[in-house]
Amino acid sequence: MGARARWARRCRQALLLLPLLAIAGLAGAARAAEPASPRVLTVAPAVRDGLLGCRVTTAGLPGERLLSTLHSGLASAVEVDVVLLDGKGRAVAGNAVMLRLSYDLWEEAYSVTAGAASSQLPDDDALRAWLAAPPWLPVGPLAAIAGAGPFSLRAALRLHALAPEAREDAAAMVAGPEGQSVSVGLGALIRSFYRRHDADAGLVGAARSAPFRAGELADEAH
Repeated sequence: MGARARWARRCRQALLLLPLLAIAGLAGAARAAEPASPRVLTVAPAVRDGLLGCRVTTAGLPGERLLSTLHSGLASAVEVDVVLLDGKGRAVAGNAVMLRLSYDLWEEAYSVTAGAASSQLPDDDALRAWLAAPPWLPVGPLAAIAGAGPFSLRAALRLHALAPEAREDAAAMVAGPEGQSVSVGLGALIRSFYRRHDADAGLVGAARSAPFRAGELADEAH
Protein backbone atom coordinates (compact mmCIF):
# COMPACT_ATOMS: atom_id res chain seq x y z
CA MET A 1 0.00 0.00 0.00
CA GLY A 2 1.38 3.34 -1.06
CA ALA A 3 1.82 6.35 1.16
CA ARG A 4 -1.14 8.12 -0.43
CA ALA A 5 -3.41 5.10 0.18
CA ARG A 6 -2.30 4.81 3.81
CA TRP A 7 -2.97 8.52 4.33
CA ALA A 8 -6.46 8.20 2.78
CA ARG A 9 -7.25 5.22 4.99
CA ARG A 10 -6.22 7.09 8.14
CA CYS A 11 -8.38 10.03 7.11
CA ARG A 12 -11.40 7.75 6.68
CA GLN A 13 -10.75 6.19 10.12
CA ALA A 14 -10.53 9.62 11.70
CA LEU A 15 -13.79 10.69 10.09
CA LEU A 16 -15.49 7.56 11.40
CA LEU A 17 -14.19 8.23 14.90
CA LEU A 18 -15.45 11.81 15.07
CA PRO A 19 -19.14 10.92 15.61
CA LEU A 20 -18.19 8.35 18.24
CA LEU A 21 -16.08 10.90 20.09
CA ALA A 22 -18.90 13.44 19.92
CA ILE A 23 -21.38 10.92 21.35
CA ALA A 24 -18.96 9.99 24.12
CA GLY A 25 -18.48 13.68 24.92
CA LEU A 26 -22.21 14.30 25.10
CA ALA A 27 -22.69 11.28 27.36
CA GLY A 28 -19.94 12.50 29.66
CA ALA A 29 -21.48 15.98 29.80
CA ALA A 30 -24.88 14.46 30.60
CA ARG A 31 -23.38 12.47 33.45
CA ALA A 32 -21.66 15.56 34.80
CA ALA A 33 -24.95 17.46 34.67
CA GLU A 34 -26.81 14.83 36.70
CA PRO A 35 -27.63 16.08 40.22
CA ALA A 36 -25.73 14.52 43.08
CA SER A 37 -27.52 11.76 44.96
CA PRO A 38 -28.64 12.86 48.44
CA ARG A 39 -25.95 11.90 50.91
CA VAL A 40 -24.16 12.90 54.10
CA LEU A 41 -20.71 14.29 53.39
CA THR A 42 -19.41 14.71 56.92
CA VAL A 43 -20.59 14.12 60.48
CA ALA A 44 -18.80 15.39 63.59
CA PRO A 45 -19.70 15.16 67.30
CA ALA A 46 -20.70 18.36 69.08
CA VAL A 47 -21.73 18.78 72.72
CA ARG A 48 -24.30 21.39 73.71
CA ASP A 49 -25.88 21.94 77.14
CA GLY A 50 -24.70 18.56 78.36
CA LEU A 51 -26.16 16.68 75.40
CA LEU A 52 -24.26 14.79 72.74
CA GLY A 53 -25.15 16.01 69.28
CA CYS A 54 -23.57 16.39 65.90
CA ARG A 55 -23.12 18.63 62.93
CA VAL A 56 -23.50 17.23 59.46
CA THR A 57 -22.94 18.47 55.95
CA THR A 58 -24.88 17.02 53.03
CA ALA A 59 -25.13 17.11 49.24
CA GLY A 60 -27.96 16.58 46.79
CA LEU A 61 -30.79 17.89 48.98
CA PRO A 62 -33.65 18.43 48.61
CA GLY A 63 -33.61 16.94 45.09
CA GLU A 64 -36.21 17.22 42.36
CA ARG A 65 -38.53 14.64 43.90
CA LEU A 66 -39.02 16.56 47.13
CA LEU A 67 -39.18 19.91 45.33
CA SER A 68 -41.98 18.57 43.14
CA THR A 69 -43.99 17.59 46.23
CA LEU A 70 -43.36 20.95 47.89
CA HIS A 71 -44.43 22.95 44.85
CA SER A 72 -47.69 20.99 44.81
CA GLY A 73 -48.51 22.44 48.23
CA LEU A 74 -47.82 19.30 50.27
CA ALA A 75 -45.11 18.92 52.91
CA SER A 76 -42.01 16.77 52.53
CA ALA A 77 -39.39 15.73 55.06
CA VAL A 78 -35.74 14.76 55.34
CA GLU A 79 -34.98 12.40 58.20
CA VAL A 80 -31.42 12.45 59.54
CA ASP A 81 -30.68 9.21 61.34
CA VAL A 82 -27.64 9.39 63.63
CA VAL A 83 -26.25 6.37 65.51
CA LEU A 84 -23.55 6.38 68.19
CA LEU A 85 -21.22 3.39 67.75
CA ASP A 86 -18.73 1.96 70.22
CA GLY A 87 -15.26 0.77 69.31
CA LYS A 88 -16.66 -2.53 68.04
CA GLY A 89 -19.21 -0.87 65.78
CA ARG A 90 -22.17 -1.63 68.05
CA ALA A 91 -24.98 0.92 68.38
CA VAL A 92 -25.17 2.34 71.91
CA ALA A 93 -27.42 5.37 71.31
CA GLY A 94 -28.99 7.31 68.50
CA ASN A 95 -31.70 9.64 67.29
CA ALA A 96 -33.70 10.30 64.14
CA VAL A 97 -34.24 14.02 63.53
CA MET A 98 -37.10 14.93 61.21
CA LEU A 99 -36.64 18.06 59.12
CA ARG A 100 -40.09 19.03 57.87
CA LEU A 101 -40.14 21.02 54.63
CA SER A 102 -43.08 23.07 53.38
CA TYR A 103 -43.70 25.66 50.68
CA ASP A 104 -46.06 28.63 50.81
CA LEU A 105 -47.66 28.83 47.38
CA TRP A 106 -48.73 32.45 47.95
CA GLU A 107 -45.50 33.80 49.41
CA GLU A 108 -43.35 31.48 47.24
CA ALA A 109 -41.10 30.78 50.21
CA TYR A 110 -39.99 27.69 52.11
CA SER A 111 -40.18 26.75 55.76
CA VAL A 112 -38.00 24.16 57.50
CA THR A 113 -39.04 22.92 60.93
CA ALA A 114 -36.79 20.87 63.20
CA GLY A 115 -38.40 20.22 66.56
CA ALA A 116 -39.49 23.57 67.98
CA ALA A 117 -37.22 25.60 65.69
CA SER A 118 -38.38 26.93 62.34
CA SER A 119 -36.51 28.73 59.54
CA GLN A 120 -38.04 30.75 56.72
CA LEU A 121 -36.17 30.55 53.42
CA PRO A 122 -36.88 32.77 50.40
CA ASP A 123 -35.95 30.52 47.48
CA ASP A 124 -34.54 27.22 46.21
CA ASP A 125 -30.93 28.27 46.72
CA ALA A 126 -31.56 29.22 50.35
CA LEU A 127 -33.27 25.86 50.97
CA ARG A 128 -30.36 23.97 49.44
CA ALA A 129 -27.86 25.96 51.50
CA TRP A 130 -29.79 25.28 54.74
CA LEU A 131 -29.99 21.55 54.05
CA ALA A 132 -26.31 21.43 53.07
CA ALA A 133 -25.35 22.45 56.63
CA PRO A 134 -28.26 22.05 59.09
CA PRO A 135 -27.97 23.37 62.64
CA TRP A 136 -26.77 21.23 65.53
CA LEU A 137 -28.69 17.93 65.76
CA PRO A 138 -29.24 16.09 69.07
CA VAL A 139 -28.09 12.48 69.39
CA GLY A 140 -28.43 11.45 73.05
CA PRO A 141 -27.28 11.97 76.65
CA LEU A 142 -23.62 12.71 77.20
CA ALA A 143 -23.51 9.73 79.55
CA ALA A 144 -23.64 7.50 76.47
CA ILE A 145 -19.95 8.23 75.87
CA ALA A 146 -18.89 7.98 79.50
CA GLY A 147 -16.96 4.77 78.78
CA ALA A 148 -13.39 4.47 77.62
CA GLY A 149 -14.25 4.63 73.92
CA PRO A 150 -13.37 5.33 71.25
CA PHE A 151 -16.78 6.12 69.78
CA SER A 152 -17.94 7.26 66.37
CA LEU A 153 -21.11 8.62 64.80
CA ARG A 154 -22.80 7.30 61.68
CA ALA A 155 -25.32 9.56 59.94
CA ALA A 156 -27.60 8.69 57.03
CA LEU A 157 -30.67 10.15 55.31
CA ARG A 158 -34.20 8.94 54.75
CA LEU A 159 -36.24 11.00 52.28
CA HIS A 160 -40.00 11.37 52.66
CA ALA A 161 -41.58 12.72 49.48
CA LEU A 162 -44.72 13.12 51.57
CA ALA A 163 -44.06 14.09 55.19
CA PRO A 164 -45.50 11.53 57.64
CA GLU A 165 -47.93 13.98 59.26
CA ALA A 166 -49.06 15.18 55.83
CA ARG A 167 -50.62 11.77 55.18
CA GLU A 168 -53.56 12.69 57.40
CA ASP A 169 -54.14 15.83 55.35
CA ALA A 170 -53.91 13.82 52.14
CA ALA A 171 -56.42 11.28 53.45
CA ALA A 172 -58.87 14.07 54.22
CA MET A 173 -58.38 15.50 50.74
CA VAL A 174 -59.04 12.11 49.15
CA ALA A 175 -62.23 11.70 51.18
CA GLY A 176 -63.41 15.21 50.35
CA PRO A 177 -66.08 17.08 52.31
CA GLU A 178 -68.42 14.78 54.26
CA GLY A 179 -66.82 11.70 52.76
CA GLN A 180 -67.43 12.69 49.13
CA SER A 181 -64.76 11.73 46.60
CA VAL A 182 -62.66 14.43 45.03
CA SER A 183 -62.09 14.63 41.28
CA VAL A 184 -60.45 11.66 39.62
CA GLY A 185 -57.41 13.73 38.61
CA LEU A 186 -56.72 15.07 42.09
CA GLY A 187 -57.45 11.72 43.68
CA ALA A 188 -54.98 10.02 41.35
CA LEU A 189 -52.37 12.67 42.15
CA ILE A 190 -52.74 12.20 45.89
CA ARG A 191 -52.75 8.42 45.61
CA SER A 192 -49.52 8.70 43.63
CA PHE A 193 -47.98 10.56 46.57
CA TYR A 194 -49.05 7.69 48.82
CA ARG A 195 -47.33 5.20 46.55
CA ARG A 196 -44.21 7.32 46.37
CA HIS A 197 -44.16 7.65 50.16
CA ASP A 198 -44.66 3.94 50.73
CA ALA A 199 -41.93 3.18 48.19
CA ASP A 200 -39.40 5.45 49.88
CA ALA A 201 -36.10 3.65 50.18
CA GLY A 202 -34.41 3.09 53.49
CA LEU A 203 -31.42 5.02 54.75
CA VAL A 204 -29.12 6.37 52.06
CA GLY A 205 -25.88 8.30 51.79
CA ALA A 206 -24.30 7.29 55.09
CA ALA A 207 -21.08 8.80 56.46
CA ARG A 208 -19.09 8.08 59.59
CA SER A 209 -17.16 10.41 61.86
CA ALA A 210 -13.60 10.01 63.00
CA PRO A 211 -13.19 8.17 66.35
CA PHE A 212 -13.52 10.34 69.47
CA ARG A 213 -13.66 10.16 73.25
CA ALA A 214 -15.69 12.15 75.76
CA GLY A 215 -12.68 14.07 77.07
CA GLU A 216 -11.95 15.44 73.62
CA LEU A 217 -15.29 17.26 73.29
CA ALA A 218 -15.90 20.71 74.72
CA ASP A 219 -19.43 22.03 75.33
CA GLU A 220 -19.91 24.55 72.53
CA ALA A 221 -21.56 27.93 73.02
CA HIS A 222 -24.89 28.67 71.37
